[in-house]
Amino acid sequence: MRSNTISAIILAAGRSTRMGANNKLLTPWRGKTPLKFVCEAATTSECDKIIVVTGHQQSQVLQAISDFEVQSEHNPDYKLGMASSIKVGILAARQNNSEAVLVLLGDMPGVTREMINEMIFAGQDHSRDKIIVATFQGKRGNPLLWPKKYFDELSCLKGDKGARQIFSRHEDQIVELELGAGVLFDLDTPQAFLD
Repeated sequence: MRSNTISAIILAAGRSTRMGANNKLLTPWRGKTPLKFVCEAATTSECDKIIVVTGHQQSQVLQAISDFEVQSEHNPDYKLGMASSIKVGILAARQNNSEAVLVLLGDMPGVTREMINEMIFAGQDHSRDKIIVATFQGKRGNPLLWPKKYFDELSCLKGDKGARQIFSRHEDQIVELELGAGVLFDLDTPQAFLD
């Protein structure tokens, strides 16, 4: 798997229901918004294409990332949950002739360029069938690297649980990669922004 065949899919369509009136992706944290942290990490990584899937507050999200060279794809069904955004991202990755996708969450500012690159290099070190899962102290987090072999299954996901729904079918193909606390840290609530 070569790095120039990998598309990063940044999921940025959610409604941030636990944040109250604010969109967590656009709320300042340590000088930037969570989404800017994630876009910076992805656009400076070894990924070939960066796909940002929008939904809730599309125009504000696009404005917030206008400085980045990314491919934006709108998910009109974002209210149905994360799976609908993954589906949109996979369709775009297919159109980019991607051999794999790295799925990133827009509310995880602790995921760095170095972590993303380590995921990509791990994908190169293993067979094309291996799913690379970021971990911290043995606990699985995000991002996830999915080879093309799984695109059909990813496109059939439903609900708000994301791609983990299909882990149980492919446990023997999962490679866990210890990366650091950032793979478990997300900004979901007003309290998280104060910590």
